[in-house]
Amino acid sequence: MTVLALALSLVLLVLAAVLRFAGASLVWTPRAEALRDAAEGSRGAATAANLLEDRASLQPSLGVFHAAVLVAAAIPATWAVAALVSGWGLLLSLVGLGVLLVLFGDTLPRSWGRSRPRQPAYRFARLLQFAIRIGERATELLQEDDGEDEDDDEDDDEQDQEEILLISSVLEFTDAIVREVMVPRTDMVTIPAGFDSDAALDVVIAEGRSRVPV
Repeated sequence: MTVLALALSLVLLVLAAVLRFAGASLVWTPRAEALRDAAEGSRGAATAANLLEDRASLQPSLGVFHAAVLVAAAIPATWAVAALVSGWGLLLSLVGLGVLLVLFGDTLPRSWGRSRPRQPAYRFARLLQFAIRIGERATELLQEDDGEDEDDDEDDDEQDQEEILLISSVLEFTDAIVREVMVPRTDMVTIPAGFDSDAALDVVIAEGRSRVPV
C-alpha cells in the first residue's frame, strides 16, 4: 500500500508541476503572438489565445486548481511516510516532503515556464483550459457561500449611490448662473455703519447670522 500511495503522490506531483510550468508559460505569452501562431497553424495556439482573452482570471483560477492537486499529492505521501518512519525521523521526513513538494511542484516549474513562453502553453492548452474552468467554478462557489461579501457589496452600493448624488449636485451647480444664487439687496441682512456693538449684536441674534455686512 505504501508503494501505491507514493506512486499516486508522484503522479499528482507531476500533474501539479505540469500545470505550474504550462500556466507560467501561458501568462508570459503575449496574446498577439498566440493569435499569429494560431493563424500560422500552430496546434494549441488558438486555445491559448482564447484563454489569454481574460488574462486577469488566469492566475486565480489556475492557482485554486493547482493548490488542490498539490494538496492531493501531499496526502498519500504523508500517509506513506508516517507508515515507514516514526519519532524525530518522521518530523524530518515530513519537513523534507513539504520542501520537495513546493520545490518540484511549484517553484522550479514556475521558473522554467516563465523562461519558455508560447510552446509549453500551446502543448498543454487543453489541460490548462480544463483546470481554469474547474478553478473558476470553485472560486464562484466560494464567493456565493461568503455572506459577508454580500453585506459588503450592499454597503458599497449605498456608498456609490451617495457619491453619484454628490457628483450630480456638483455638476448641476456648475451650470447655475451667479445671479440665481445671489440674495437680492433688498432681502439682505445688513448693519448701518453708525450702529454700535450692542445694536449689531441684537441684529445678529435676531437674524441668526454669524456674519453681517456693514
